[in-house]
Amino acid sequence: MVVFGLTVVRHGETKYNKEKILQGQGVDEPLSETGFQQASAAGIYLSNTRFTHVFSSDLLRAKQTTDSILRKNQFCKEISVNYDARLRERKYGVAEGKPLTNLKAMAKAAGEQCPSYTPPGGETLDEYQPFRAIRSQQSNHLQTFVPMSRPDHPGLVNLHQLHQLAALLHYANSSVSSLDGEDVGHPALIPRLVLVLTYSLADEVKARCQDFFEYLCYLISHEACLEKQFPPSTDRNDTELAGGSSTASLINCCSRLEFHSDSDRADEVLDANILVVSHGAYMRNWIGYFISNLGCIFPATVTKTELSSVSPNTGISQFIVKLEMIKDMKPQIHCICLNREDHLASLASEHL
Repeated sequence: MVVFGLTVVRHGETKYNKEKILQGQGVDEPLSETGFQQASAAGIYLSNTRFTHVFSSDLLRAKQTTDSILRKNQFCKEISVNYDARLRERKYGVAEGKPLTNLKAMAKAAGEQCPSYTPPGGETLDEYQPFRAIRSQQSNHLQTFVPMSRPDHPGLVNLHQLHQLAALLHYANSSVSSLDGEDVGHPALIPRLVLVLTYSLADEVKARCQDFFEYLCYLISHEACLEKQFPPSTDRNDTELAGGSSTASLINCCSRLEFHSDSDRADEVLDANILVVSHGAYMRNWIGYFISNLGCIFPATVTKTELSSVSPNTGISQFIVKLEMIKDMKPQIHCICLNREDHLASLASEHL
């Protein structure tokens, strides 16, 4: 078994964050003065944590946050940083550089909720990618009754439209075919049609999250296997990380935070301890992937609303990840804390 710690931090505040203007990937704003203060506070909070690997989005606000955190760390001032485009913020297309209120208005006009709405040119969240239009061999009115694309984003189909289509086809007892002539067949095969359409489902942000996390799991597993084949010349204490600090240092030892897990997990050996600095919408989708795909266990105090909320600037989430070295076995993930912002308390009091 391989076990590693994962600390995920959102970047510090930018001027656009404060003004509620969407940055996405196309607007690469630096941290504001407040953002640098937040990043420094996060660095102090994590100063006793010995990281073995550091990853950051390659956008400027994440790079500057990572640099500020590492400069405050007792052990990691010289550690190399891996800048990874998979950690970038969600792409918002035409909405980037414009107020958040514009995105909300666009979502409302499309009859959708803002968080999951995909503006033209943006990355999808639980949306349908372009696929072949469907027509009825017996009834042309199906096309007009169930529009196959959103008016603001041709080629994307909403989930409720798919349900409408399936129900109407069943009711009309119609045979359907794709425009290229491939026969879909009798209404009894409608579930097959729905299945084909469902395969077009693509959450592009979650796909990036999954790709990056699977890469992390492979990397740490591979390094752990190499270490077991070629053990280092100096022995580690059984209660130490790869690097020398106890698992308790996943949480800053000066912070009075509790380890939200079983008591017998506290002295567990970690093979690696990873720092990741990314973005708000991306992190929310990563958490969603942990929940829906991997069954992550969260502290009992975390509410449903908190699970779907965007992290505050420099909010800190920490996890213990266990990997069984068995093919197709899912990682076991235990959340220690979610979007903690205790380190910002002193900054808030200064602005009172």
